[in-house]
Amino acid sequence: MEKLETIGIIGTGNYGIAIGKRLLKFGCFRVVFGSRNPNKEYLKECLTSTDQFTEFEVTSIKEAWDKSQKVVFFAVSATESVYESVINEIFKNKTMNEKIIVDVSNLTDNNYISGSKLSNAEKLQNLIQAKIKAYNQKDLKLSVVKGFNLINAYSMSANEIKGNIETIPIAGDDFESKEYLAKLCNIIGYQINDIGGLKKSLELEISNRKTFVDWYFFKFDF
Repeated sequence: MEKLETIGIIGTGNYGIAIGKRLLKFGCFRVVFGSRNPNKEYLKECLTSTDQFTEFEVTSIKEAWDKSQKVVFFAVSATESVYESVINEIFKNKTMNEKIIVDVSNLTDNNYISGSKLSNAEKLQNLIQAKIKAYNQKDLKLSVVKGFNLINAYSMSANEIKGNIETIPIAGDDFESKEYLAKLCNIIGYQINDIGGLKKSLELEISNRKTFVDWYFFKFDF
């Protein structure tokens, strides 16, 4: 039997769960959820509604990062303090492997109202690069890709896949990372639209606020 690829998801709120459900639905991935306060019973209740949702684990942020093979979804509140807390947990390791970080967040109310010039994805990339420099790990490749923030959590976690294939706009500076994410999306019934470099991610975050005015009802947690 072919070994399943392990995907990490940092955050166990509604959106992190929705992404996990989508990945598990197709039977091609194993999912490791990472949280400050892992609620294993809650996740088990959410993810074991069908027999196929068995390949998942709920653990700490650091363990979820360590156990993921290539891709880690960040489904946490989009504040610098939260990002810093997660990054600090991750960098407790002295040695790390290359990862693709998928940032699914959107602008906070304050940033949206004030007309932020820097996206959450760019802030996350800057924090990561600063930590890489501080730890003298210049050869470590951790690339941030913006994506999945324009997909409705409820449709993503639905038990049945219906209708046309949805398109996920993504933005990122590393072509290979985007190409890898495109293949992952094809497996779980999506196609991607690469809109350009990470600077374009602000357009996606602003677009979300204009399109989903009730986005705040989606619970983010970690």
